[in-house]
Amino acid sequence: MATLTWFERLRLNLWIMLMNAVIRILVREPPRSGLLPATTDLTPTLRLRVPSRSDPKRSIAVNVFYPPDYKHGSGEKLPVHLNAHGSGFCFKNFGEDTEFSAFIAQSARCIVLDSDYAKAPSHPFPAAYNDIADVVAYILSKPDDWDLTRFTMGGCSSGACLILSVAASLPKGTVKGLQIFYPPVDLSDHESNWQPTPELPKGNPGLPFSLWRINRFREAYVPPGVDRLDPRMSPVYAPVDAFPPVTVICGSCDPMVNSIRRFVTQLREGGNDIVDMEVEGAGHGWERLVKPNTKFVQLREDALELYISRLQASWNS
Repeated sequence: MATLTWFERLRLNLWIMLMNAVIRILVREPPRSGLLPATTDLTPTLRLRVPSRSDPKRSIAVNVFYPPDYKHGSGEKLPVHLNAHGSGFCFKNFGEDTEFSAFIAQSARCIVLDSDYAKAPSHPFPAAYNDIADVVAYILSKPDDWDLTRFTMGGCSSGACLILSVAASLPKGTVKGLQIFYPPVDLSDHESNWQPTPELPKGNPGLPFSLWRINRFREAYVPPGVDRLDPRMSPVYAPVDAFPPVTVICGSCDPMVNSIRRFVTQLREGGNDIVDMEVEGAGHGWERLVKPNTKFVQLREDALELYISRLQASWNS
């Protein structure tokens, strides 16, 4: 990929600043997509600040969700699940997975930590990777608080990429399983990243997420001269046996579906415990945009049932 000129870089940075300003203005409360009743209180049980080990001036926001019936201090140690939201590596939308995190805590009966991470372009690679690694280190330092023999991780989009990359760097057995939605597994210029995908049918759930926009995110996140084959950035290049059991959920019209298929094939051929669900006619972020009385209501239920069942099954692996 060609290096941006100073003007192109300025224009990119201004576009991201504008989008983040719009997010701040329009998104006052965590978005709901019907995973939980509208009356459910989505306030996190705890709000943490985890120190950044790579930047002493920064800390990482983490929201913690307990199952409704869990009594802190009861002596019961529950499984712990780390979630990382999607952001294109750039958008400051921490909290958009609040309902999802509360849903996972309630449905799987585990502790869910929903983590923020540094955003480009002010904090380019590897800042976001380092933040998720720091939160994992924090979790692993608390064996008295959570059952670390049942530690899982998950995420959506860019958050899923970070989860995969960090998991692949950990000693085998540290993480019991990964549950991820539509991860950008390859930020290089591999040909699979440029293969066309089916156009999202009108009315079907999915974000207007084009290859053009994906490349803008990559340009903001990846500094010039950095090796895009680095597994910390592109987890498709990590050794296959570095991953615990993986569950991948993606839409067939997602612009990243070809590289995701390639990743799934690599894991399957390498003997990894991999289960994938490809939702026909769905786009990027589809499960958040499901309309009532459509086939995607049931498809989302199926996807979440797969997510929860695979998460719980990994506790016994």
